[in-house]
Order: sequence, then C-alpha cells, then structure tokens
Amino acid sequence: MSFAIVELTVEQRLVVESAVPQVCDRGGWTCHAVAAGPDHVHALVSADTDPKVVRRLLKRWLSQALSERWPMQPGRSWWADGGSTQWVWKPEYLQHACE
Repeated sequence: MSFAIVELTVEQRLVVESAVPQVCDRGGWTCHAVAAGPDHVHALVSADTDPKVVRRLLKRWLSQALSERWPMQPGRSWWADGGSTQWVWKPEYLQHACE
C-alpha cells in the first residue's frame, strides 16, 4: 500500500521543534539546534550512540508526539525511510551549523 508524502503543517512543525529537545533528554543526548520544514527536519544532536540509532529513535519518538494530536492511518508513516547523518568534529563547525 502506498501513501502520499506527508507535508507537515506549521503547527506540526512547531510540535516537532518543541519535542526534539524532550526526545533528546529521553535519549540522553544534547540538542544543539532543530529546524522543521514541511517535508524534512534538521536536528543537530550530540550523542554517544550510533547516529543511525539516534535518527531511528528521533523518528519513532517524534512520530509518537505527532500521532497523539494527529492520528495516522495504519501502515502510514510520518517519515520517509532512511535519512542522512553527518558528523560534526570541530567546535567552530558546530557553532556555524547551529547558526
């Protein structure tokens, strides 16, 4: 079964942006910055965990937060499969990425 791509409303993006720091606390990570767009989310997170695990848990826990207010049809997802992760090694790059 195939579903249309989910585009987050302004209200849904605000929920995501306010939930990411809480999700990071739950995971024991540090949230440096988050920006949600209609069709993707950027989160700058420090974690002592595999980035793919962080991404998977962010998606899971953000989905739970969104679905509490906007239930999803069975089999449908808020997010596409996969996504990218990038390492930030230098403090000056972290500062630049946060800006």
